Amino acid sequence: MREATWSRNRSMIQQAIGDFERSEGENLKNQGTWVATGASHMYDVAKRCLDDLEQAQSRLEQAERGFLQRLEDLKSSTDVAALQSALGEADSRKVGGEMVALIRARHENLQRQHKYVEEIRTYVYSNQGSHNCVQDLLEELINEGLDDPERWILDGGPRRSKPSEPSCPTRTPRSDDNSGSW
Repeated sequence: MREATWSRNRSMIQQAIGDFERSEGENLKNQGTWVATGASHMYDVAKRCLDDLEQAQSRLEQAERGFLQRLEDLKSSTDVAALQSALGEADSRKVGGEMVALIRARHENLQRQHKYVEEIRTYVYSNQGSHNCVQDLLEELINEGLDDPERWILDGGPRRSKPSEPSCPTRTPRSDDNSGSW
């Protein structure tokens, strides 16, 4: 029982306690009649150690359930920082599987879509970028299937937000202009 207790191996301690309890039988209730010197103390230490290990295991399982719930909640998140944090934690815990793969794919898609939105803004709301750059970006978006608004996971897709002021001047019609043209 001493070796099992020092090992801090839950199954070994359980086995040692079980073996000891079976060997003592009816004498187990009366520790004063135990033949082995110090058996009472060692039995108590082993039981406390087992209780500590079981409580630690319970806390670990609860933390694991909390982490898995966090991953579940992130399956539909658009928070890139939260996704990155969860993936870092999954990597450090050496957790893999389908859920982590889904989160990783979502994170990569969101990063790519953020990049596309920034490029769209650059070309649409500024004088930067040539016709070829815009055409290349549009082709890339079509190849990614992002010509379908349903494929965007970023909130609002490319219509997410606009700058407060357009960088291109707009022309207002003159009050004496009745042609309706600008």
